[in-house]
Amino acid sequence: MSRDKPAKRQRRNPGATAHPVIYMTEELLSAIEARTTPERNSRSGVVSDLLQVLLLSPAGKVLQERADSNRRTLAQELEALLAQELEAYLTIPESQLEMEELNRLAESTNRTSAAMLAYLAKVGMRTYKRRIEEGNELD
Repeated sequence: MSRDKPAKRQRRNPGATAHPVIYMTEELLSAIEARTTPERNSRSGVVSDLLQVLLLSPAGKVLQERADSNRRTLAQELEALLAQELEAYLTIPESQLEMEELNRLAESTNRTSAAMLAYLAKVGMRTYKRRIEEGNELD
């Protein structure tokens, strides 16, 4: 009596060689899950794509070199670079910003001024979107 072997499952990514276990917060897992739909990808695919860009792409190599030269982690360098880019993109005259308050908030939360500005913009956008969804008038 011979038994047929079950068919081998075909890998979605034939180049994949490992299935690491990555521990993360529920918040991070939810953020990854939220990216699966717009990217039409699995959670594993989203994480793999991000890591591939950060670690293997030409831009990622430059980012790694900058992190090493600035004695920062890759995440710290990426955050600093994104904050710089956002700060350069937002052309708000300093006279319209309360710089002392911004710097105080940044210091109290261990952020750079640029990172604090980026964070406040993100919170502001969420608040603005919520007010639109609730039908409240906007200023």
